[in-house]
Amino acid sequence: MSKTDPNAPQQQTLAVAKPQQNFLVFDSIEHFEHALRMCKCLASANMLPKHFQGEQNIGNCMIALEIAHRGQLPVMEVLQNLIVVQGRTSWYATYIIGRINSCGLFSTLEWESENDGTANWRMRAKATELKTGKELIGSWVSLQMARDEHWGGKWQTMPEQMLRYRSAAFWQRLYAPNITMGIKDQYEVEDIAFEEVKPADNPDEAEKKNAAAIAALQESIGKKKPEAPATSEPEKPADQPAEGAQEPKPLVAIVVEQPEGEQKPKAQSYEATLERAKRNLGIPTNAQESSEINFESSEQ
Repeated sequence: MSKTDPNAPQQQTLAVAKPQQNFLVFDSIEHFEHALRMCKCLASANMLPKHFQGEQNIGNCMIALEIAHRGQLPVMEVLQNLIVVQGRTSWYATYIIGRINSCGLFSTLEWESENDGTANWRMRAKATELKTGKELIGSWVSLQMARDEHWGGKWQTMPEQMLRYRSAAFWQRLYAPNITMGIKDQYEVEDIAFEEVKPADNPDEAEKKNAAAIAALQESIGKKKPEAPATSEPEKPADQPAEGAQEPKPLVAIVVEQPEGEQKPKAQSYEATLERAKRNLGIPTNAQESSEINFESSEQ
């Protein structure tokens, strides 16, 4: 049994901190605060895509960091290949093909093509599983499918490339969905967004709906106010006096007849003319009234 020399220097065992394997951003407050400091640093870099730059995109960096840790992928690899299309997270199509070829589970992805350059052009992807040697064949993707599904984007300008990208995405979701964690490629997301906002089959239909809506609006604005209900009493003419009002007495015209043979007198004063009119009508004149009054007074 060997004895240790007490004079020999003692070796100290240092605890080496191992990197944490499952660092999930939203797993705890400590993880979240640590990820927030990392994302502030990442957002300040100008070597990242625009949707990860700036303080307003710190949230995008947090989500990308979570995806990287869940898939055990390098953070920079995720940041360079993750893209946002119409508010949806997606991968570049080339990145998905690269993940299939580099995962070590399958052989290099290949394509089978039929009816090249025609309206019925179609392709499908295939690869061999290295563990079993089984050939894995994907679904056909054709230009007719693109027309039926109303896929837009670059299908009109680069159909061959789009056939390869879409058939690879179909193959990956069928045989290796774990390598993308269920996230679609950018062109699939673009086609989904194009399908949601595609115009109507008949352009005139939209114009008719707009015209009908405008007509209904104009009708509601120009609609007449409801008229007051008619009363049972008939309307009185404007010249009929109201109830309770005294009727005006008719005017009496006094006509003074001139005796025959009498010459038309010359212009007289107002008093003389009035006296003459009273005599013709048998009305006592002022002179007669005064004489009668004097006569009565003398008899008394």
